[in-house]
Amino acid sequence: MNPDIERAGDLLQQLVAIDSVNPDMPGGERGENEYGDFVAEFGRDLGLAVSRQEVVDGRANVLLELDGGHERTLLFDIHLDTVPQEGDLGSARPVRDGGRIYGRGACDVKGSMVSALFMFERLVRDPPPLNVALAAVVDEEYRKRGAHHMAAGISPDAVVVGEPTSLQPVIAQKGILRFAIEAAGKSAHTANPELGSNAIYSMLDAISVLRALPPEGMPDAPHPLCGKGQLTVSTISGGVQVNVVPASCRAMVDRRMLPGEDPMAVWAAFVELFSGREAITVGEPYAAEAGVESGPEAPIVRAAAAACGRLGRTELIGVPYSTDAAAYAPLGRDFVVLGPGDIAQAHSNREYVELAEVSACVGVYEDLVRSFAEEDGRG
Repeated sequence: MNPDIERAGDLLQQLVAIDSVNPDMPGGERGENEYGDFVAEFGRDLGLAVSRQEVVDGRANVLLELDGGHERTLLFDIHLDTVPQEGDLGSARPVRDGGRIYGRGACDVKGSMVSALFMFERLVRDPPPLNVALAAVVDEEYRKRGAHHMAAGISPDAVVVGEPTSLQPVIAQKGILRFAIEAAGKSAHTANPELGSNAIYSMLDAISVLRALPPEGMPDAPHPLCGKGQLTVSTISGGVQVNVVPASCRAMVDRRMLPGEDPMAVWAAFVELFSGREAITVGEPYAAEAGVESGPEAPIVRAAAAACGRLGRTELIGVPYSTDAAAYAPLGRDFVVLGPGDIAQAHSNREYVELAEVSACVGVYEDLVRSFAEEDGRG
């Protein structure tokens, strides 16, 4: 057996066994701090500088730093939280089956954490001419408050976001616009519905308007790496009792933003779309996050392409989901999203990651660091 793969499996099982469901989600009572404590202790054992950064309600980011006093810094961002557990193979009870580890967070994103921690073991033995840091952040799965808090307090030259990309370098991602649509009606007894105004019917009309839009939900043009935007009505609720005409109805809308689109301008277009309908109100966004991208000639992208190219993963790609890169890119930080595992396995009730890929990612991360250290910083 490959000893590197065995070590990766042992550490990943330890991490999966730490329940770190996001506290804003069902089953998240334990939060991320126990996992953060583990990462902090691992860093101390390596002799890294370790600090904490409280974010919200006692939840804290952990920052590990290999600081050699160099001018440039490369930051790895890997989130601590997971979505809720589901089933035996999507729980905090890790299962090893052949070359895979099953369990909640194995793919998203504790496999990346294993790769990054083992990368630091190598860098401590042979430091690069570059400061390297790891931000283990809270709340990626909900509002990305951990990454935004970290981005406000640190100024790296570039960022590597650990996410399951099958070791393919991601340089573009979609953003998120989320808001509510409210329909107002008038309650009445269902024996005399003509005395009321059915808010659910008004909402159905509004949804029909949304469904009549182009499939992409009115973007200017497809993005070359991310494709088209996406529009989804994802939840709906209304009414209080079966024999009462509903006076209110609420639907939640999720719009996936392309790089280059302005989330608030897109939201304003929805407001305008329903401006002539008195019963319909478009609520203020509770999430408005632009799609972001790095140029193919950015130093961090060139370094990632060189590292992944040694495995034959040469294509630079875009993805339809959002990552913590959204916190750093608006501040002018070039990024690449990169890690072991397939996003198709994330959040599933059979979540897993291939240990061979986790082990290979250790070398990819190390090669990326050393390649980036050789870059002259010119984009």
